[in-house]
Amino acid sequence: MAHLILSLPENQQEMTFDLEAPQVTLGRYEDNMIMVDHASVSGHHAQFTSEAGGYVLRDLNSTNGTRVNGEPITLHRLEGGEKIRFGQVEALYLTGKENENLKSLPEVSRAAAEISKKSVTPPDFSAAFKKHVRKKDAFSTVTILLSLFSLGLLVFAIFTILGIQPPQN
Repeated sequence: MAHLILSLPENQQEMTFDLEAPQVTLGRYEDNMIMVDHASVSGHHAQFTSEAGGYVLRDLNSTNGTRVNGEPITLHRLEGGEKIRFGQVEALYLTGKENENLKSLPEVSRAAAEISKKSVTPPDFSAAFKKHVRKKDAFSTVTILLSLFSLGLLVFAIFTILGIQPPQN
């Protein structure tokens, strides 16, 4: 048996309908078999017709259109698991056959595990806390030496300027 699960956008309410009749109409008016009270749904929006063990969906010239899996349709043979949109109302069409193609999980086998007789307890955990030694490259060393030399020159220049005596008359 096919089902239609409607999701109303405002209150995020879901409603499930069984599609059992040979012809099911959907729309905002009360004379539809599935009445959807939403402004984006036309009075007589769409029709489901039973054909060859499934349903065909027909848009009834609705104002906001009908889409299946994001594509606008006028007539579409439905398959299980397809997403339908009536105006702004989303729906999911299920047939119950969606899970037939799923493969079952393989049997879980238990792995045999033993405690090794060759392993030993470490005397301490010093190997886990090794200090990271950073290798110095030549560029870093040269950069540091040039910086220190420049700083020394700057200090010398400042003391030289401050040490100048004004001329005596």
